[in-house]
Amino acid sequence: MRTSISDNKNYPEFCKLAVTDDNVFKTFKVNGTYNDILEHVSKADAEKYIDYLKEAKFCFSYALDKFRENDLYGSPQKFEFADYGTFSPTTIRYIKVMYELFKLFGNLDNLIITEVGAGYGGQCKIISDIFNFNKYIMFDLPEVNLLINKYLSKFNKQNIETMFIDKCIDIESDLFISNYAITECSKEIQDIYIKNIIKNAKHGYITCNFVSHLFNISSYNEKELKDILSKYHTIHCETEKPSTFNNNLLIWW
Repeated sequence: MRTSISDNKNYPEFCKLAVTDDNVFKTFKVNGTYNDILEHVSKADAEKYIDYLKEAKFCFSYALDKFRENDLYGSPQKFEFADYGTFSPTTIRYIKVMYELFKLFGNLDNLIITEVGAGYGGQCKIISDIFNFNKYIMFDLPEVNLLINKYLSKFNKQNIETMFIDKCIDIESDLFISNYAITECSKEIQDIYIKNIIKNAKHGYITCNFVSHLFNISSYNEKELKDILSKYHTIHCETEKPSTFNNNLLIWW
């Protein structure tokens, strides 16, 4: 039984191949199997993110060259963006999320951060370019965790850890992050993360998409998820800005 949209056999197998074969790793971000799950942010959506950052008076422009390092590996598709230079659309999204985390929660220095569905670790990389967190723990499929470790080793990132869900037991953190991933998991997997991570997180940032039914995966719907999270936290809900798909939602506490 699939545990999530990404648990589709082809994706984890490709991630494992990217770890063991350096030639595959060199171009993993433009591989079709990988793009079915990640690295598929469009140029149009990236332009929306940049417009959003301009309107919000983005305050980390001094670090653009540091952020650009995220596009050094995996050969992502890149475009020229006015005032920002050349970036992959996915890196622009990571920058947007990092800015929103700062806007909502302030300085992220010295925090213990947990992330479910970390991909290749790009969000962690972008956050670490600005903030010195205490620890950053990422949860994903075992093969994906191997890719995260290989990818972030290119930047010599410290204080990071990857775990599979079988190690997810009563973990406390200052900030929980999930960009779409938690709402792409089955209810059984969602319950494990909620019980062992989310309820113990002082703050949280969850970008929700409610599309798992399209992949024959039974996940909590919007009302069910809000009701469950409200048992543990005073949650705030708003439409994803800018919205990239119908009914996408940001939940934070």
